[in-house]
Amino acid sequence: MQKVERSSAEQLKQARRAGLEEVKINAALCPHGKVAGMDVFSWVNPDIEALNAMIASMPYKVIWAATSGQARKFWELNGEGLKRIETLVVYDSGQVHTEKWFSSFANVLCVDGADNALMLVDKVRSEKRAFVWTLPQDNWTEIKAELENHLQTWK
Repeated sequence: MQKVERSSAEQLKQARRAGLEEVKINAALCPHGKVAGMDVFSWVNPDIEALNAMIASMPYKVIWAATSGQARKFWELNGEGLKRIETLVVYDSGQVHTEKWFSSFANVLCVDGADNALMLVDKVRSEKRAFVWTLPQDNWTEIKAELENHLQTWK
């Protein structure tokens, strides 16, 4: 009986290690290469200061797809990256926000759902741009899979 318990405990430890490793790998900036003339990246639950530094370093204007919470934190930081955002696509809110932070972005598109956001990005994408998609900490696997599938249609 003890051998079975140890085996189950070991399996739980291995599953936990694998889960933590997956989070570590996917929490990093993920380059998708040049797609449709754009440098494309995704990032799960990025640190806002690191995101700001990355966007500020881009040689092109940036199309950024984000949650409203991520966009608000980015605005609150008021970093150099804010100047590089050409278009913000908020994909967790179908309503235009009236808060002050929202008007700081040049072009803002608001939709409910990643699929609708990707359809909008289809319309605004342009060569010599960077496209950055930041994902929430929860339910990011489905959204990232949808993004990666959609990127295949741009090739």
